Amino acid sequence: KTKCVRSAVVAATEFLENDERVNAGNGSSLTINGTIEGDAAIMNITDNSWSSMGALPNVINPIKGVEKLYLKAKEPLSNGRIPPIFLCGQSAQNWCKQNDIPIYDTFKPNNKQQNIFDKYNK
Repeated sequence: KTKCVRSAVVAATEFLENDERVNAGNGSSLTINGTIEGDAAIMNITDNSWSSMGALPNVINPIKGVEKLYLKAKEPLSNGRIPPIFLCGQSAQNWCKQNDIPIYDTFKPNNKQQNIFDKYNK
């Protein structure tokens, strides 16, 4: 049951991240440098487990990175180390690259993003 709920939440979030009309994923507001940085999180209330990523640059679907981080956090590491459950910025992007999460090689803002960026970046 938990897997079905998580999968549904991830799919719904991914759908929103792919919609340029929503301030998430592809439709995110641009940073001061004209790039995108996404945030995403997953929490399981039955066991209070969670994972999240913040200020994640140029990742197409941040929720996919978070889902993989969440699942990997349940796998033990060697020497009693604890797997990460939260990553941000360039470290999060590097982790996504290493774990086959799609990343934009180059990001081209859509018209809405560019207009808003130009309006506030004068």
